[in-house]
Amino acid sequence: MPSSKLSITKAALYGLLIGLAYSIFIRFSEFDLVPVSYTVGQLIGSAVGGAFLFAVVAAIANLFRK
Repeated sequence: MPSSKLSITKAALYGLLIGLAYSIFIRFSEFDLVPVSYTVGQLIGSAVGGAFLFAVVAAIANLFRK
């Protein structure tokens, strides 16, 4: 029987992609002009934040799984 634990690496990758998609959606929904550095910083921050959040949730979920 395979282990029912979540893969932290896959969870981090999914978090990165969802964070990036969220940031792109938010950036294109605003109609004002902002500097490129702010946009790049927001993209990187959202991707890293999403990856961290998903990895932490997967690690905590693994504590409660057998």
